[in-house]
Amino acid sequence: MSGATSSHPRPNLPIGGIRLEPCLQRRAWGGTRLASMRASALQSPGDGPFGESWELADLPGSAAGNQTRVRSAEHLSISELLATHASPLLGRSRRREDGRFPLLLKHLDAATTLSVQCHPSPDYEAEHPETSVKHEGWFVLDAEPGAVVHRGFRRHLDRAEIDAAIAEHRLHRELVAEPIAAGDFVWLPSGTCHALGGGLLVAEVQTPSDTTFRVYDWDRDDPNRPLHLEETRLAVAGTAAADLPPIVHTASTPPLLANGFRTWPLHQGEWFDIELIEADAETRLPVVTNGVAVAWMVLEGAWRSLRPGSDPAVNRGVSTVLWPAEGGEEIVEFTEHTRFLRIPLAEEKKPSLPQARPGDAVPC
Repeated sequence: MSGATSSHPRPNLPIGGIRLEPCLQRRAWGGTRLASMRASALQSPGDGPFGESWELADLPGSAAGNQTRVRSAEHLSISELLATHASPLLGRSRRREDGRFPLLLKHLDAATTLSVQCHPSPDYEAEHPETSVKHEGWFVLDAEPGAVVHRGFRRHLDRAEIDAAIAEHRLHRELVAEPIAAGDFVWLPSGTCHALGGGLLVAEVQTPSDTTFRVYDWDRDDPNRPLHLEETRLAVAGTAAADLPPIVHTASTPPLLANGFRTWPLHQGEWFDIELIEADAETRLPVVTNGVAVAWMVLEGAWRSLRPGSDPAVNRGVSTVLWPAEGGEEIVEFTEHTRFLRIPLAEEKKPSLPQARPGDAVPC
């Protein structure tokens, strides 16, 4: 009927940073750290072991725990916010064709080694539109002595060599195991054969996909975790470890210094950038989005918004927050030693000339 009004009023976009509730995911290789690490943000964590905490997720309904929700009275999902506030939320951020939010954030607790796997290469995605590439980065929060990540092959493998290795159940033996420690960052282009080793707690930043093909599961023989040998054969890239981006060791990499903060650029890409930021002292800084959505994965410390009308509560410990592209001016107060990953989305069309950062502020 003309002039009819909806019984469901348009929800408001939260003022300031959008705090998000995590979704814990049970995994055969998971541990006990995620439930305690995110306990303050959970209604009822339930029983573990939990391998993943989905911090920001907007995946199809076929993916378990596919939607994270906003910590507010309306309890909206990211998808529901996008349906009514896409423009102020994303601004000039690069959009996905399927309309979902173009970022997926997780914490992983690998008590034991994950399966040897790959995500679809771009060529595989082009031929199988029901799948999606999954570029991902791991920032290591904690690592047991001797911990490793398996990624890339000892040498480049051509298609015939990949076929033979899969047929003979030895593709995992071609992987390179790289030592890893807290503070390291690992980048994995989609299609890279890899496995996260046991004894690692990591923050994961990735493009939004849950398409994973297992080629070897360390003889777990779990009927709920089938192998995908044919899919892997077609989707995996033959990339040698030597051709992958080197691991960033922040413990031995000099940071950039500005305004009481130390920063380490970790990744610049077509979908998002990642940098580690650490406060050297208690300080205040404006949030700078430059017209794109910006996510924070706060790893330790405490912070609060000073903007009138925003949630004044102090956020302590691990938390995830999304800053809308067009959220207005914001001032945030940090305690000493607060650390977080800052993840700005890439622009739909990047400017031909680089934009200079404001001289009086580190973009946060």
